[in-house]
Amino acid sequence: MLVYRAGDVSDPRLLYDLAFGLLAMSGAPTALVLGSYAAQVCRGSHLPRWTAWVAVVAAVAHLLLLASLLITSGFFSLEGGVVIAIPATLLAWILGTSTSMIASD
Repeated sequence: MLVYRAGDVSDPRLLYDLAFGLLAMSGAPTALVLGSYAAQVCRGSHLPRWTAWVAVVAAVAHLLLLASLLITSGFFSLEGGVVIAIPATLLAWILGTSTSMIASD
C-alpha cells in the first residue's frame, strides 16, 4: 500500500497500528473457538483432557488480548510483548493437540 501511494511519513505507523489492532480484535472469536473445543473434549472425547486445559489457558489469554485495544503503554499495549506472548499460547495448543492426535494413531 505504501508503494502504491505516496503518503506522509506517519502512514507506516497507521498500518502498523491497524495490523496489531486487527490481531487484538481476533482475540474474541479465537477465545470462543478454544472454549468450545475445551468443552467438547471435557464432555468426553478421544483426545487427552490436558489439551482442553491448554485450550482454556489460551482462551483466557486471548480475552486478555482485547485489553490491548484500551491500554496505551506497557506489556498489554499494542506496542508491548502481548502481541507475541498471547498468540504463542494458541500455537502451543495447536502443537500439543496435533502431537496428541498423531500419537493416538
